[in-house]
Amino acid sequence: MKRQLSVFFATLLLTSAASTVSAAESAIQVVINGQTRTFDQQPVIVNDRTLVPMRGIFEALGAQVNWDDATQTVTATKANLQVNLQINSLVATKNGTSINLDVPPKIINDRTMVPLRFVSESLGAKVDWNANDRSAVITSDTAAASSANLTPGSSVSNSTDSASSATNPAGSASQSNTAGNTSASNTTQTAAVSNGTSADSSNTNQLTYDAAVTMAMNSSYSLKNAAKDIERSKEVMDNVSDDVKWIPASGDNASAAKLYSSFATSQTSYLMSKKSYEMAQDAIAYAVKQAYNGVFQAQEALNLAQIAYQNADQQNRITQAKFQQGMASTNDQLQAQNNFKNADTSLSAAKKAMDDAYQKLDKLLGLPVDARPSLVDVPQMTNSSIDADVKVNQVINDSPNIWQAEQNVNLAQLRVDLYTFNDPSADPYKAKEIDVEKAKLSVGQLKDQLEKTVRSLYNAIKQEEDQYKGLQSKLQAAEDNLRVAKVKYDNGTGIQADVVAAQLAVEQIKQQMLSLAAQHDNNLMAFDKPWAASGGGQ
Repeated sequence: MKRQLSVFFATLLLTSAASTVSAAESAIQVVINGQTRTFDQQPVIVNDRTLVPMRGIFEALGAQVNWDDATQTVTATKANLQVNLQINSLVATKNGTSINLDVPPKIINDRTMVPLRFVSESLGAKVDWNANDRSAVITSDTAAASSANLTPGSSVSNSTDSASSATNPAGSASQSNTAGNTSASNTTQTAAVSNGTSADSSNTNQLTYDAAVTMAMNSSYSLKNAAKDIERSKEVMDNVSDDVKWIPASGDNASAAKLYSSFATSQTSYLMSKKSYEMAQDAIAYAVKQAYNGVFQAQEALNLAQIAYQNADQQNRITQAKFQQGMASTNDQLQAQNNFKNADTSLSAAKKAMDDAYQKLDKLLGLPVDARPSLVDVPQMTNSSIDADVKVNQVINDSPNIWQAEQNVNLAQLRVDLYTFNDPSADPYKAKEIDVEKAKLSVGQLKDQLEKTVRSLYNAIKQEEDQYKGLQSKLQAAEDNLRVAKVKYDNGTGIQADVVAAQLAVEQIKQQMLSLAAQHDNNLMAFDKPWAASGGGQ
């Protein structure tokens, strides 16, 4: 065990040293379709990833570039592809799908620098790295056409870049084109939610769930702080690694053992910070899922309240007419009036709940509190074919919390392996062994809790699916009754109040069905990543 840990951390030390050396080596060449490109800001290597000037690489690959100065977001569009990157964000999107980056875009010397391989491959190009001459060779069928106006070896900068570099790091005219709004053009769903109380067309922009997640991640301060934690922990790890001269053996040297243990701790902290970043992303996605579906639930509740109001109004009018003709008692009259007042109160509450649901979503997405985007990804009930036992094992293997707990076991074991008996300031050796056992117990406890959570969610999901099937049968019967009521009304043998009452019965079932579908959708995400449901996104 000790030998394996020593080899592992020694490899990490060599990797860290190699990364430091690479920054001082010769300049990086970028070759696109056989033509060597030069830039006013030279490509750089950050954490073993090549960053290149945004405008030069995008336009050379035949993409149109937009820069949103307010959100510091870059949007590149090529045919049916759209790529969004935000400065200092480790999350990029391709056609609305979130993708994690190893290194975020940065502004260097007033130029936006983006990851070369991610950008190129996202736009359909092939990237090969030649370590001998430190050159990145990009092959793209469309790059040659888009670079026809550039002379080989010439600079890709232009007067627009120079004139706007102080205020627009991307080197383009400022345009308000955020990742969320551009990605929200997907209209594959046939149903949508919009605010029925406003006719303002500016509030009817369509928003997919994926686009909403991207907007939430771009506006999340906790996610930005998590990204800073990664940078900070890496700085600490690199600083400690500079002081490690050799890998000590057990009882070899107290100061060397402490120093190496400190490095191992800093290495684990760095890896944990990356896991924490991923957990923050998952928490945001889940929070958006709840808020996004919550708008649909609020809209359906509002629809139901409006029909209930119409029904109560109709019944109140009929009762008042009967009372005047002596066909209804005073108690009937008062009951109808109270029902109407209650329906009016419920309608006002439903409108407020609708506003609250939108405001919750707006807050997550960084939108104005009065924004009312049209949501298109309606929650659907799908019968899941999942095996609880398989899912338990999968989730335990994927859990960041359990991974962190297991790393604590490794650190505790490392302190036992490096224990120095002649160090008077050290805790007893037996105490160190107890620390290992406690860390293992924590892992076991987390696994037990996670298994219970997954199995509980599994039961809830299956119960929701069964309930939904029952509601489908009830809906069919209610819709049949509504059709009969309408036929009678059209034939003059029925009254409008009966139609409204039948419609109310239909809407009540629809409201229950949508609520079940939304909860089922939320639970499926929690079932896949239970840790997401236990954390906050902002």
